[in-house]
Amino acid sequence: MKNNYKKIIRNIALCLLILLADTGLCLAEPVAVGSSVVPIKTVMIKFGITMGSVLLSLIIIWSVLYSFKKYTADSIKEYNKKALYGDNFRTPTSMDDAIVSFINKNRL
Repeated sequence: MKNNYKKIIRNIALCLLILLADTGLCLAEPVAVGSSVVPIKTVMIKFGITMGSVLLSLIIIWSVLYSFKKYTADSIKEYNKKALYGDNFRTPTSMDDAIVSFINKNRL
């Protein structure tokens, strides 16, 4: 099982390296000297690439968090059920109950 996780992580890292590598992809079109106008097609293509990268990152982060929650859910439920030092989280109703609970909690 541990080897499967290693393989998955390795494959994801390799895929990210391939996707993020400098492939020489240039989408800019030549513009006349002195002109600051960028063609709308170039802007839309770059915007699409950026939004695709954001979507891919979102999917990766969601899947990692979902799998983390799935595999740690049992331990979190057990932790929430346990009371620290036998606490019952009820507020004392009288002065005597408050003194007794204080003494019980502060025993060494």
